[in-house]
Amino acid sequence: MLCQIEKYSKKGHGVAEDREIVGTVVGDEVEIELLRRKKAQLLEVLKPSSSRCEPRCSHAIECGGCVWQQVKYEAQLQEKQQRIEKLFGFCEPIIACDEPWAYRNKMEFSFSQDKAGNKYLGLMQKHGRGRVLNLQECHLVRPWMSELLIAARKWWEENEVSAFHPPRGEGSLRTLTMREGMHTGEKMVILTINGRSGDVLKRSQIDSFMETVLSVVPEASFFVFFHKAQKGVETEIYEMHLAGLEFLHDTLTVKGTTHKYAYSPSAFFQPNPTQAQRLYEKAFEMVGLEKSDTVFDLYCGIGSIGMSAAPFVDQVIGIEINPYSVWDAKANIENNDVQNMVVFRGDVPELLKREELSAYEPDVVIVDPPRSGLDPKTMAILREWSAKKILYISCNPKTQAEDVAILTQGGRFTVQGVCPVDQFPHTPHIENIVVLKSQ
Repeated sequence: MLCQIEKYSKKGHGVAEDREIVGTVVGDEVEIELLRRKKAQLLEVLKPSSSRCEPRCSHAIECGGCVWQQVKYEAQLQEKQQRIEKLFGFCEPIIACDEPWAYRNKMEFSFSQDKAGNKYLGLMQKHGRGRVLNLQECHLVRPWMSELLIAARKWWEENEVSAFHPPRGEGSLRTLTMREGMHTGEKMVILTINGRSGDVLKRSQIDSFMETVLSVVPEASFFVFFHKAQKGVETEIYEMHLAGLEFLHDTLTVKGTTHKYAYSPSAFFQPNPTQAQRLYEKAFEMVGLEKSDTVFDLYCGIGSIGMSAAPFVDQVIGIEINPYSVWDAKANIENNDVQNMVVFRGDVPELLKREELSAYEPDVVIVDPPRSGLDPKTMAILREWSAKKILYISCNPKTQAEDVAILTQGGRFTVQGVCPVDQFPHTPHIENIVVLKSQ
């Protein structure tokens, strides 16, 4: 069947005849084969779109890590800008990523086996129903990660160890995570295995895997996470540190002020730190921080947003539920000698009701919540407070727009500014800044 690609789906795939067609670009004239369940397969690009380019990676069409490598970067930015404009009605021009390759400081690769026992280590396939692709290269990360991935797969082929099988809860190898301090060059490798009795690797196997890691990246720190999960019981994860540094270190420079960060293996740090610096600078410019402001930084993680704001305000109060992130945040505050920031550990809506926080009257509230967005209790509190402005940063503009619609009900807040930032080139993911002003 001959057709023209009309638009992109939410996942970033081209759409024609109401079907997603992997590897296509808006404007392509293509021949497709119609499949069952509203699916279609690309047979040939008959006339390429003016927005089409040659992918850099040999896995681009199969791998679920990138959707838009075949789309020119300028066209990617235009599509993301239009998505934000559709959600919010307007926005400032999207902030592009100066270096759209090798920008990620973290990647998690999955172990998988099929019924025949074939072994796979890499990223999920596009439309693969959980199937994993054996990657040989990845251009979103630094080259050492691809080299280690190949070496780890070779180790696995030479060892009788099974991949974890989620439906059965059996098997040993779950994921291989690699992290890097982009401004320090420090490297960390985390092997996550099933922590259930009978599936745990032998110490000799762990040592052998570590030798493989250190043969490729001698300076890396190495951790093993034992992930124990079973129905009806809270998931438990135990960490074992076997080599190198206990923490990764990196820096962020915002408006001329540089802070150094140490973060533990489980803690979140911005996956594109170079672009995160531009994100913070633009966000602070939009919200208009003043030296007399008291700022609440909700979901503060290791404290990077609050610490970056601290030089420009009177005081910052951070709230975070993850204990590892709280420990890192407090250490970072002390190590950077930030005198006007404190962090409390707890669930955001519950902690905001406690007596120790009732003495603070926020002028600006910063929220950077999980992809699921703000919970109703938190939004109710934000609407009750006398805060002048809310700075809402999100990696999921859809839930962000839904939350903003609730926060602005009855004229309590109005949207003062919207600006998308491209943190994740070659993917449909968008980081977005929204500033709300109290009426």
